[in-house]
Amino acid sequence: MSLFTFLFLMLSHTSFAEKKVPSSACPEQTVYSIEGKSQTLCWSAPLEGWVSPACLKKSKSPCEAIGITENAKDAPVKLGEKELQGGKNPGSVLCSKLGGKVVYATLPSGSQITFCEAHDGSLVDCNTIHNLYGERK
Repeated sequence: MSLFTFLFLMLSHTSFAEKKVPSSACPEQTVYSIEGKSQTLCWSAPLEGWVSPACLKKSKSPCEAIGITENAKDAPVKLGEKELQGGKNPGSVLCSKLGGKVVYATLPSGSQITFCEAHDGSLVDCNTIHNLYGERK
């Protein structure tokens, strides 16, 4: 690894570290650059995916992203071949079908991953949605 790459990663990590939430509220967390803005997301063991910190609070704080996932096992959404043409991400297609907005996170490596943003701004990763709904036609 070059010195430039090392310094870039360290500076990126440092700026990300400033955005962390208390570990008691979010024991396993990471900060993503989502559409140019640093956002901390927490690992949800029950969902097996990343969600906004508000989604883990035991109080009744608003988290519409959880609402997108709540009835997933009882109401699978079928995706047709046309909807997946061109290599579309099934989780992203599901996010849109369920009323969310697909947003992109850029990793330090330059690759991108997708999250589903609910109307209240809360997030859940699109792979989680796909894994929960999990039925493709």
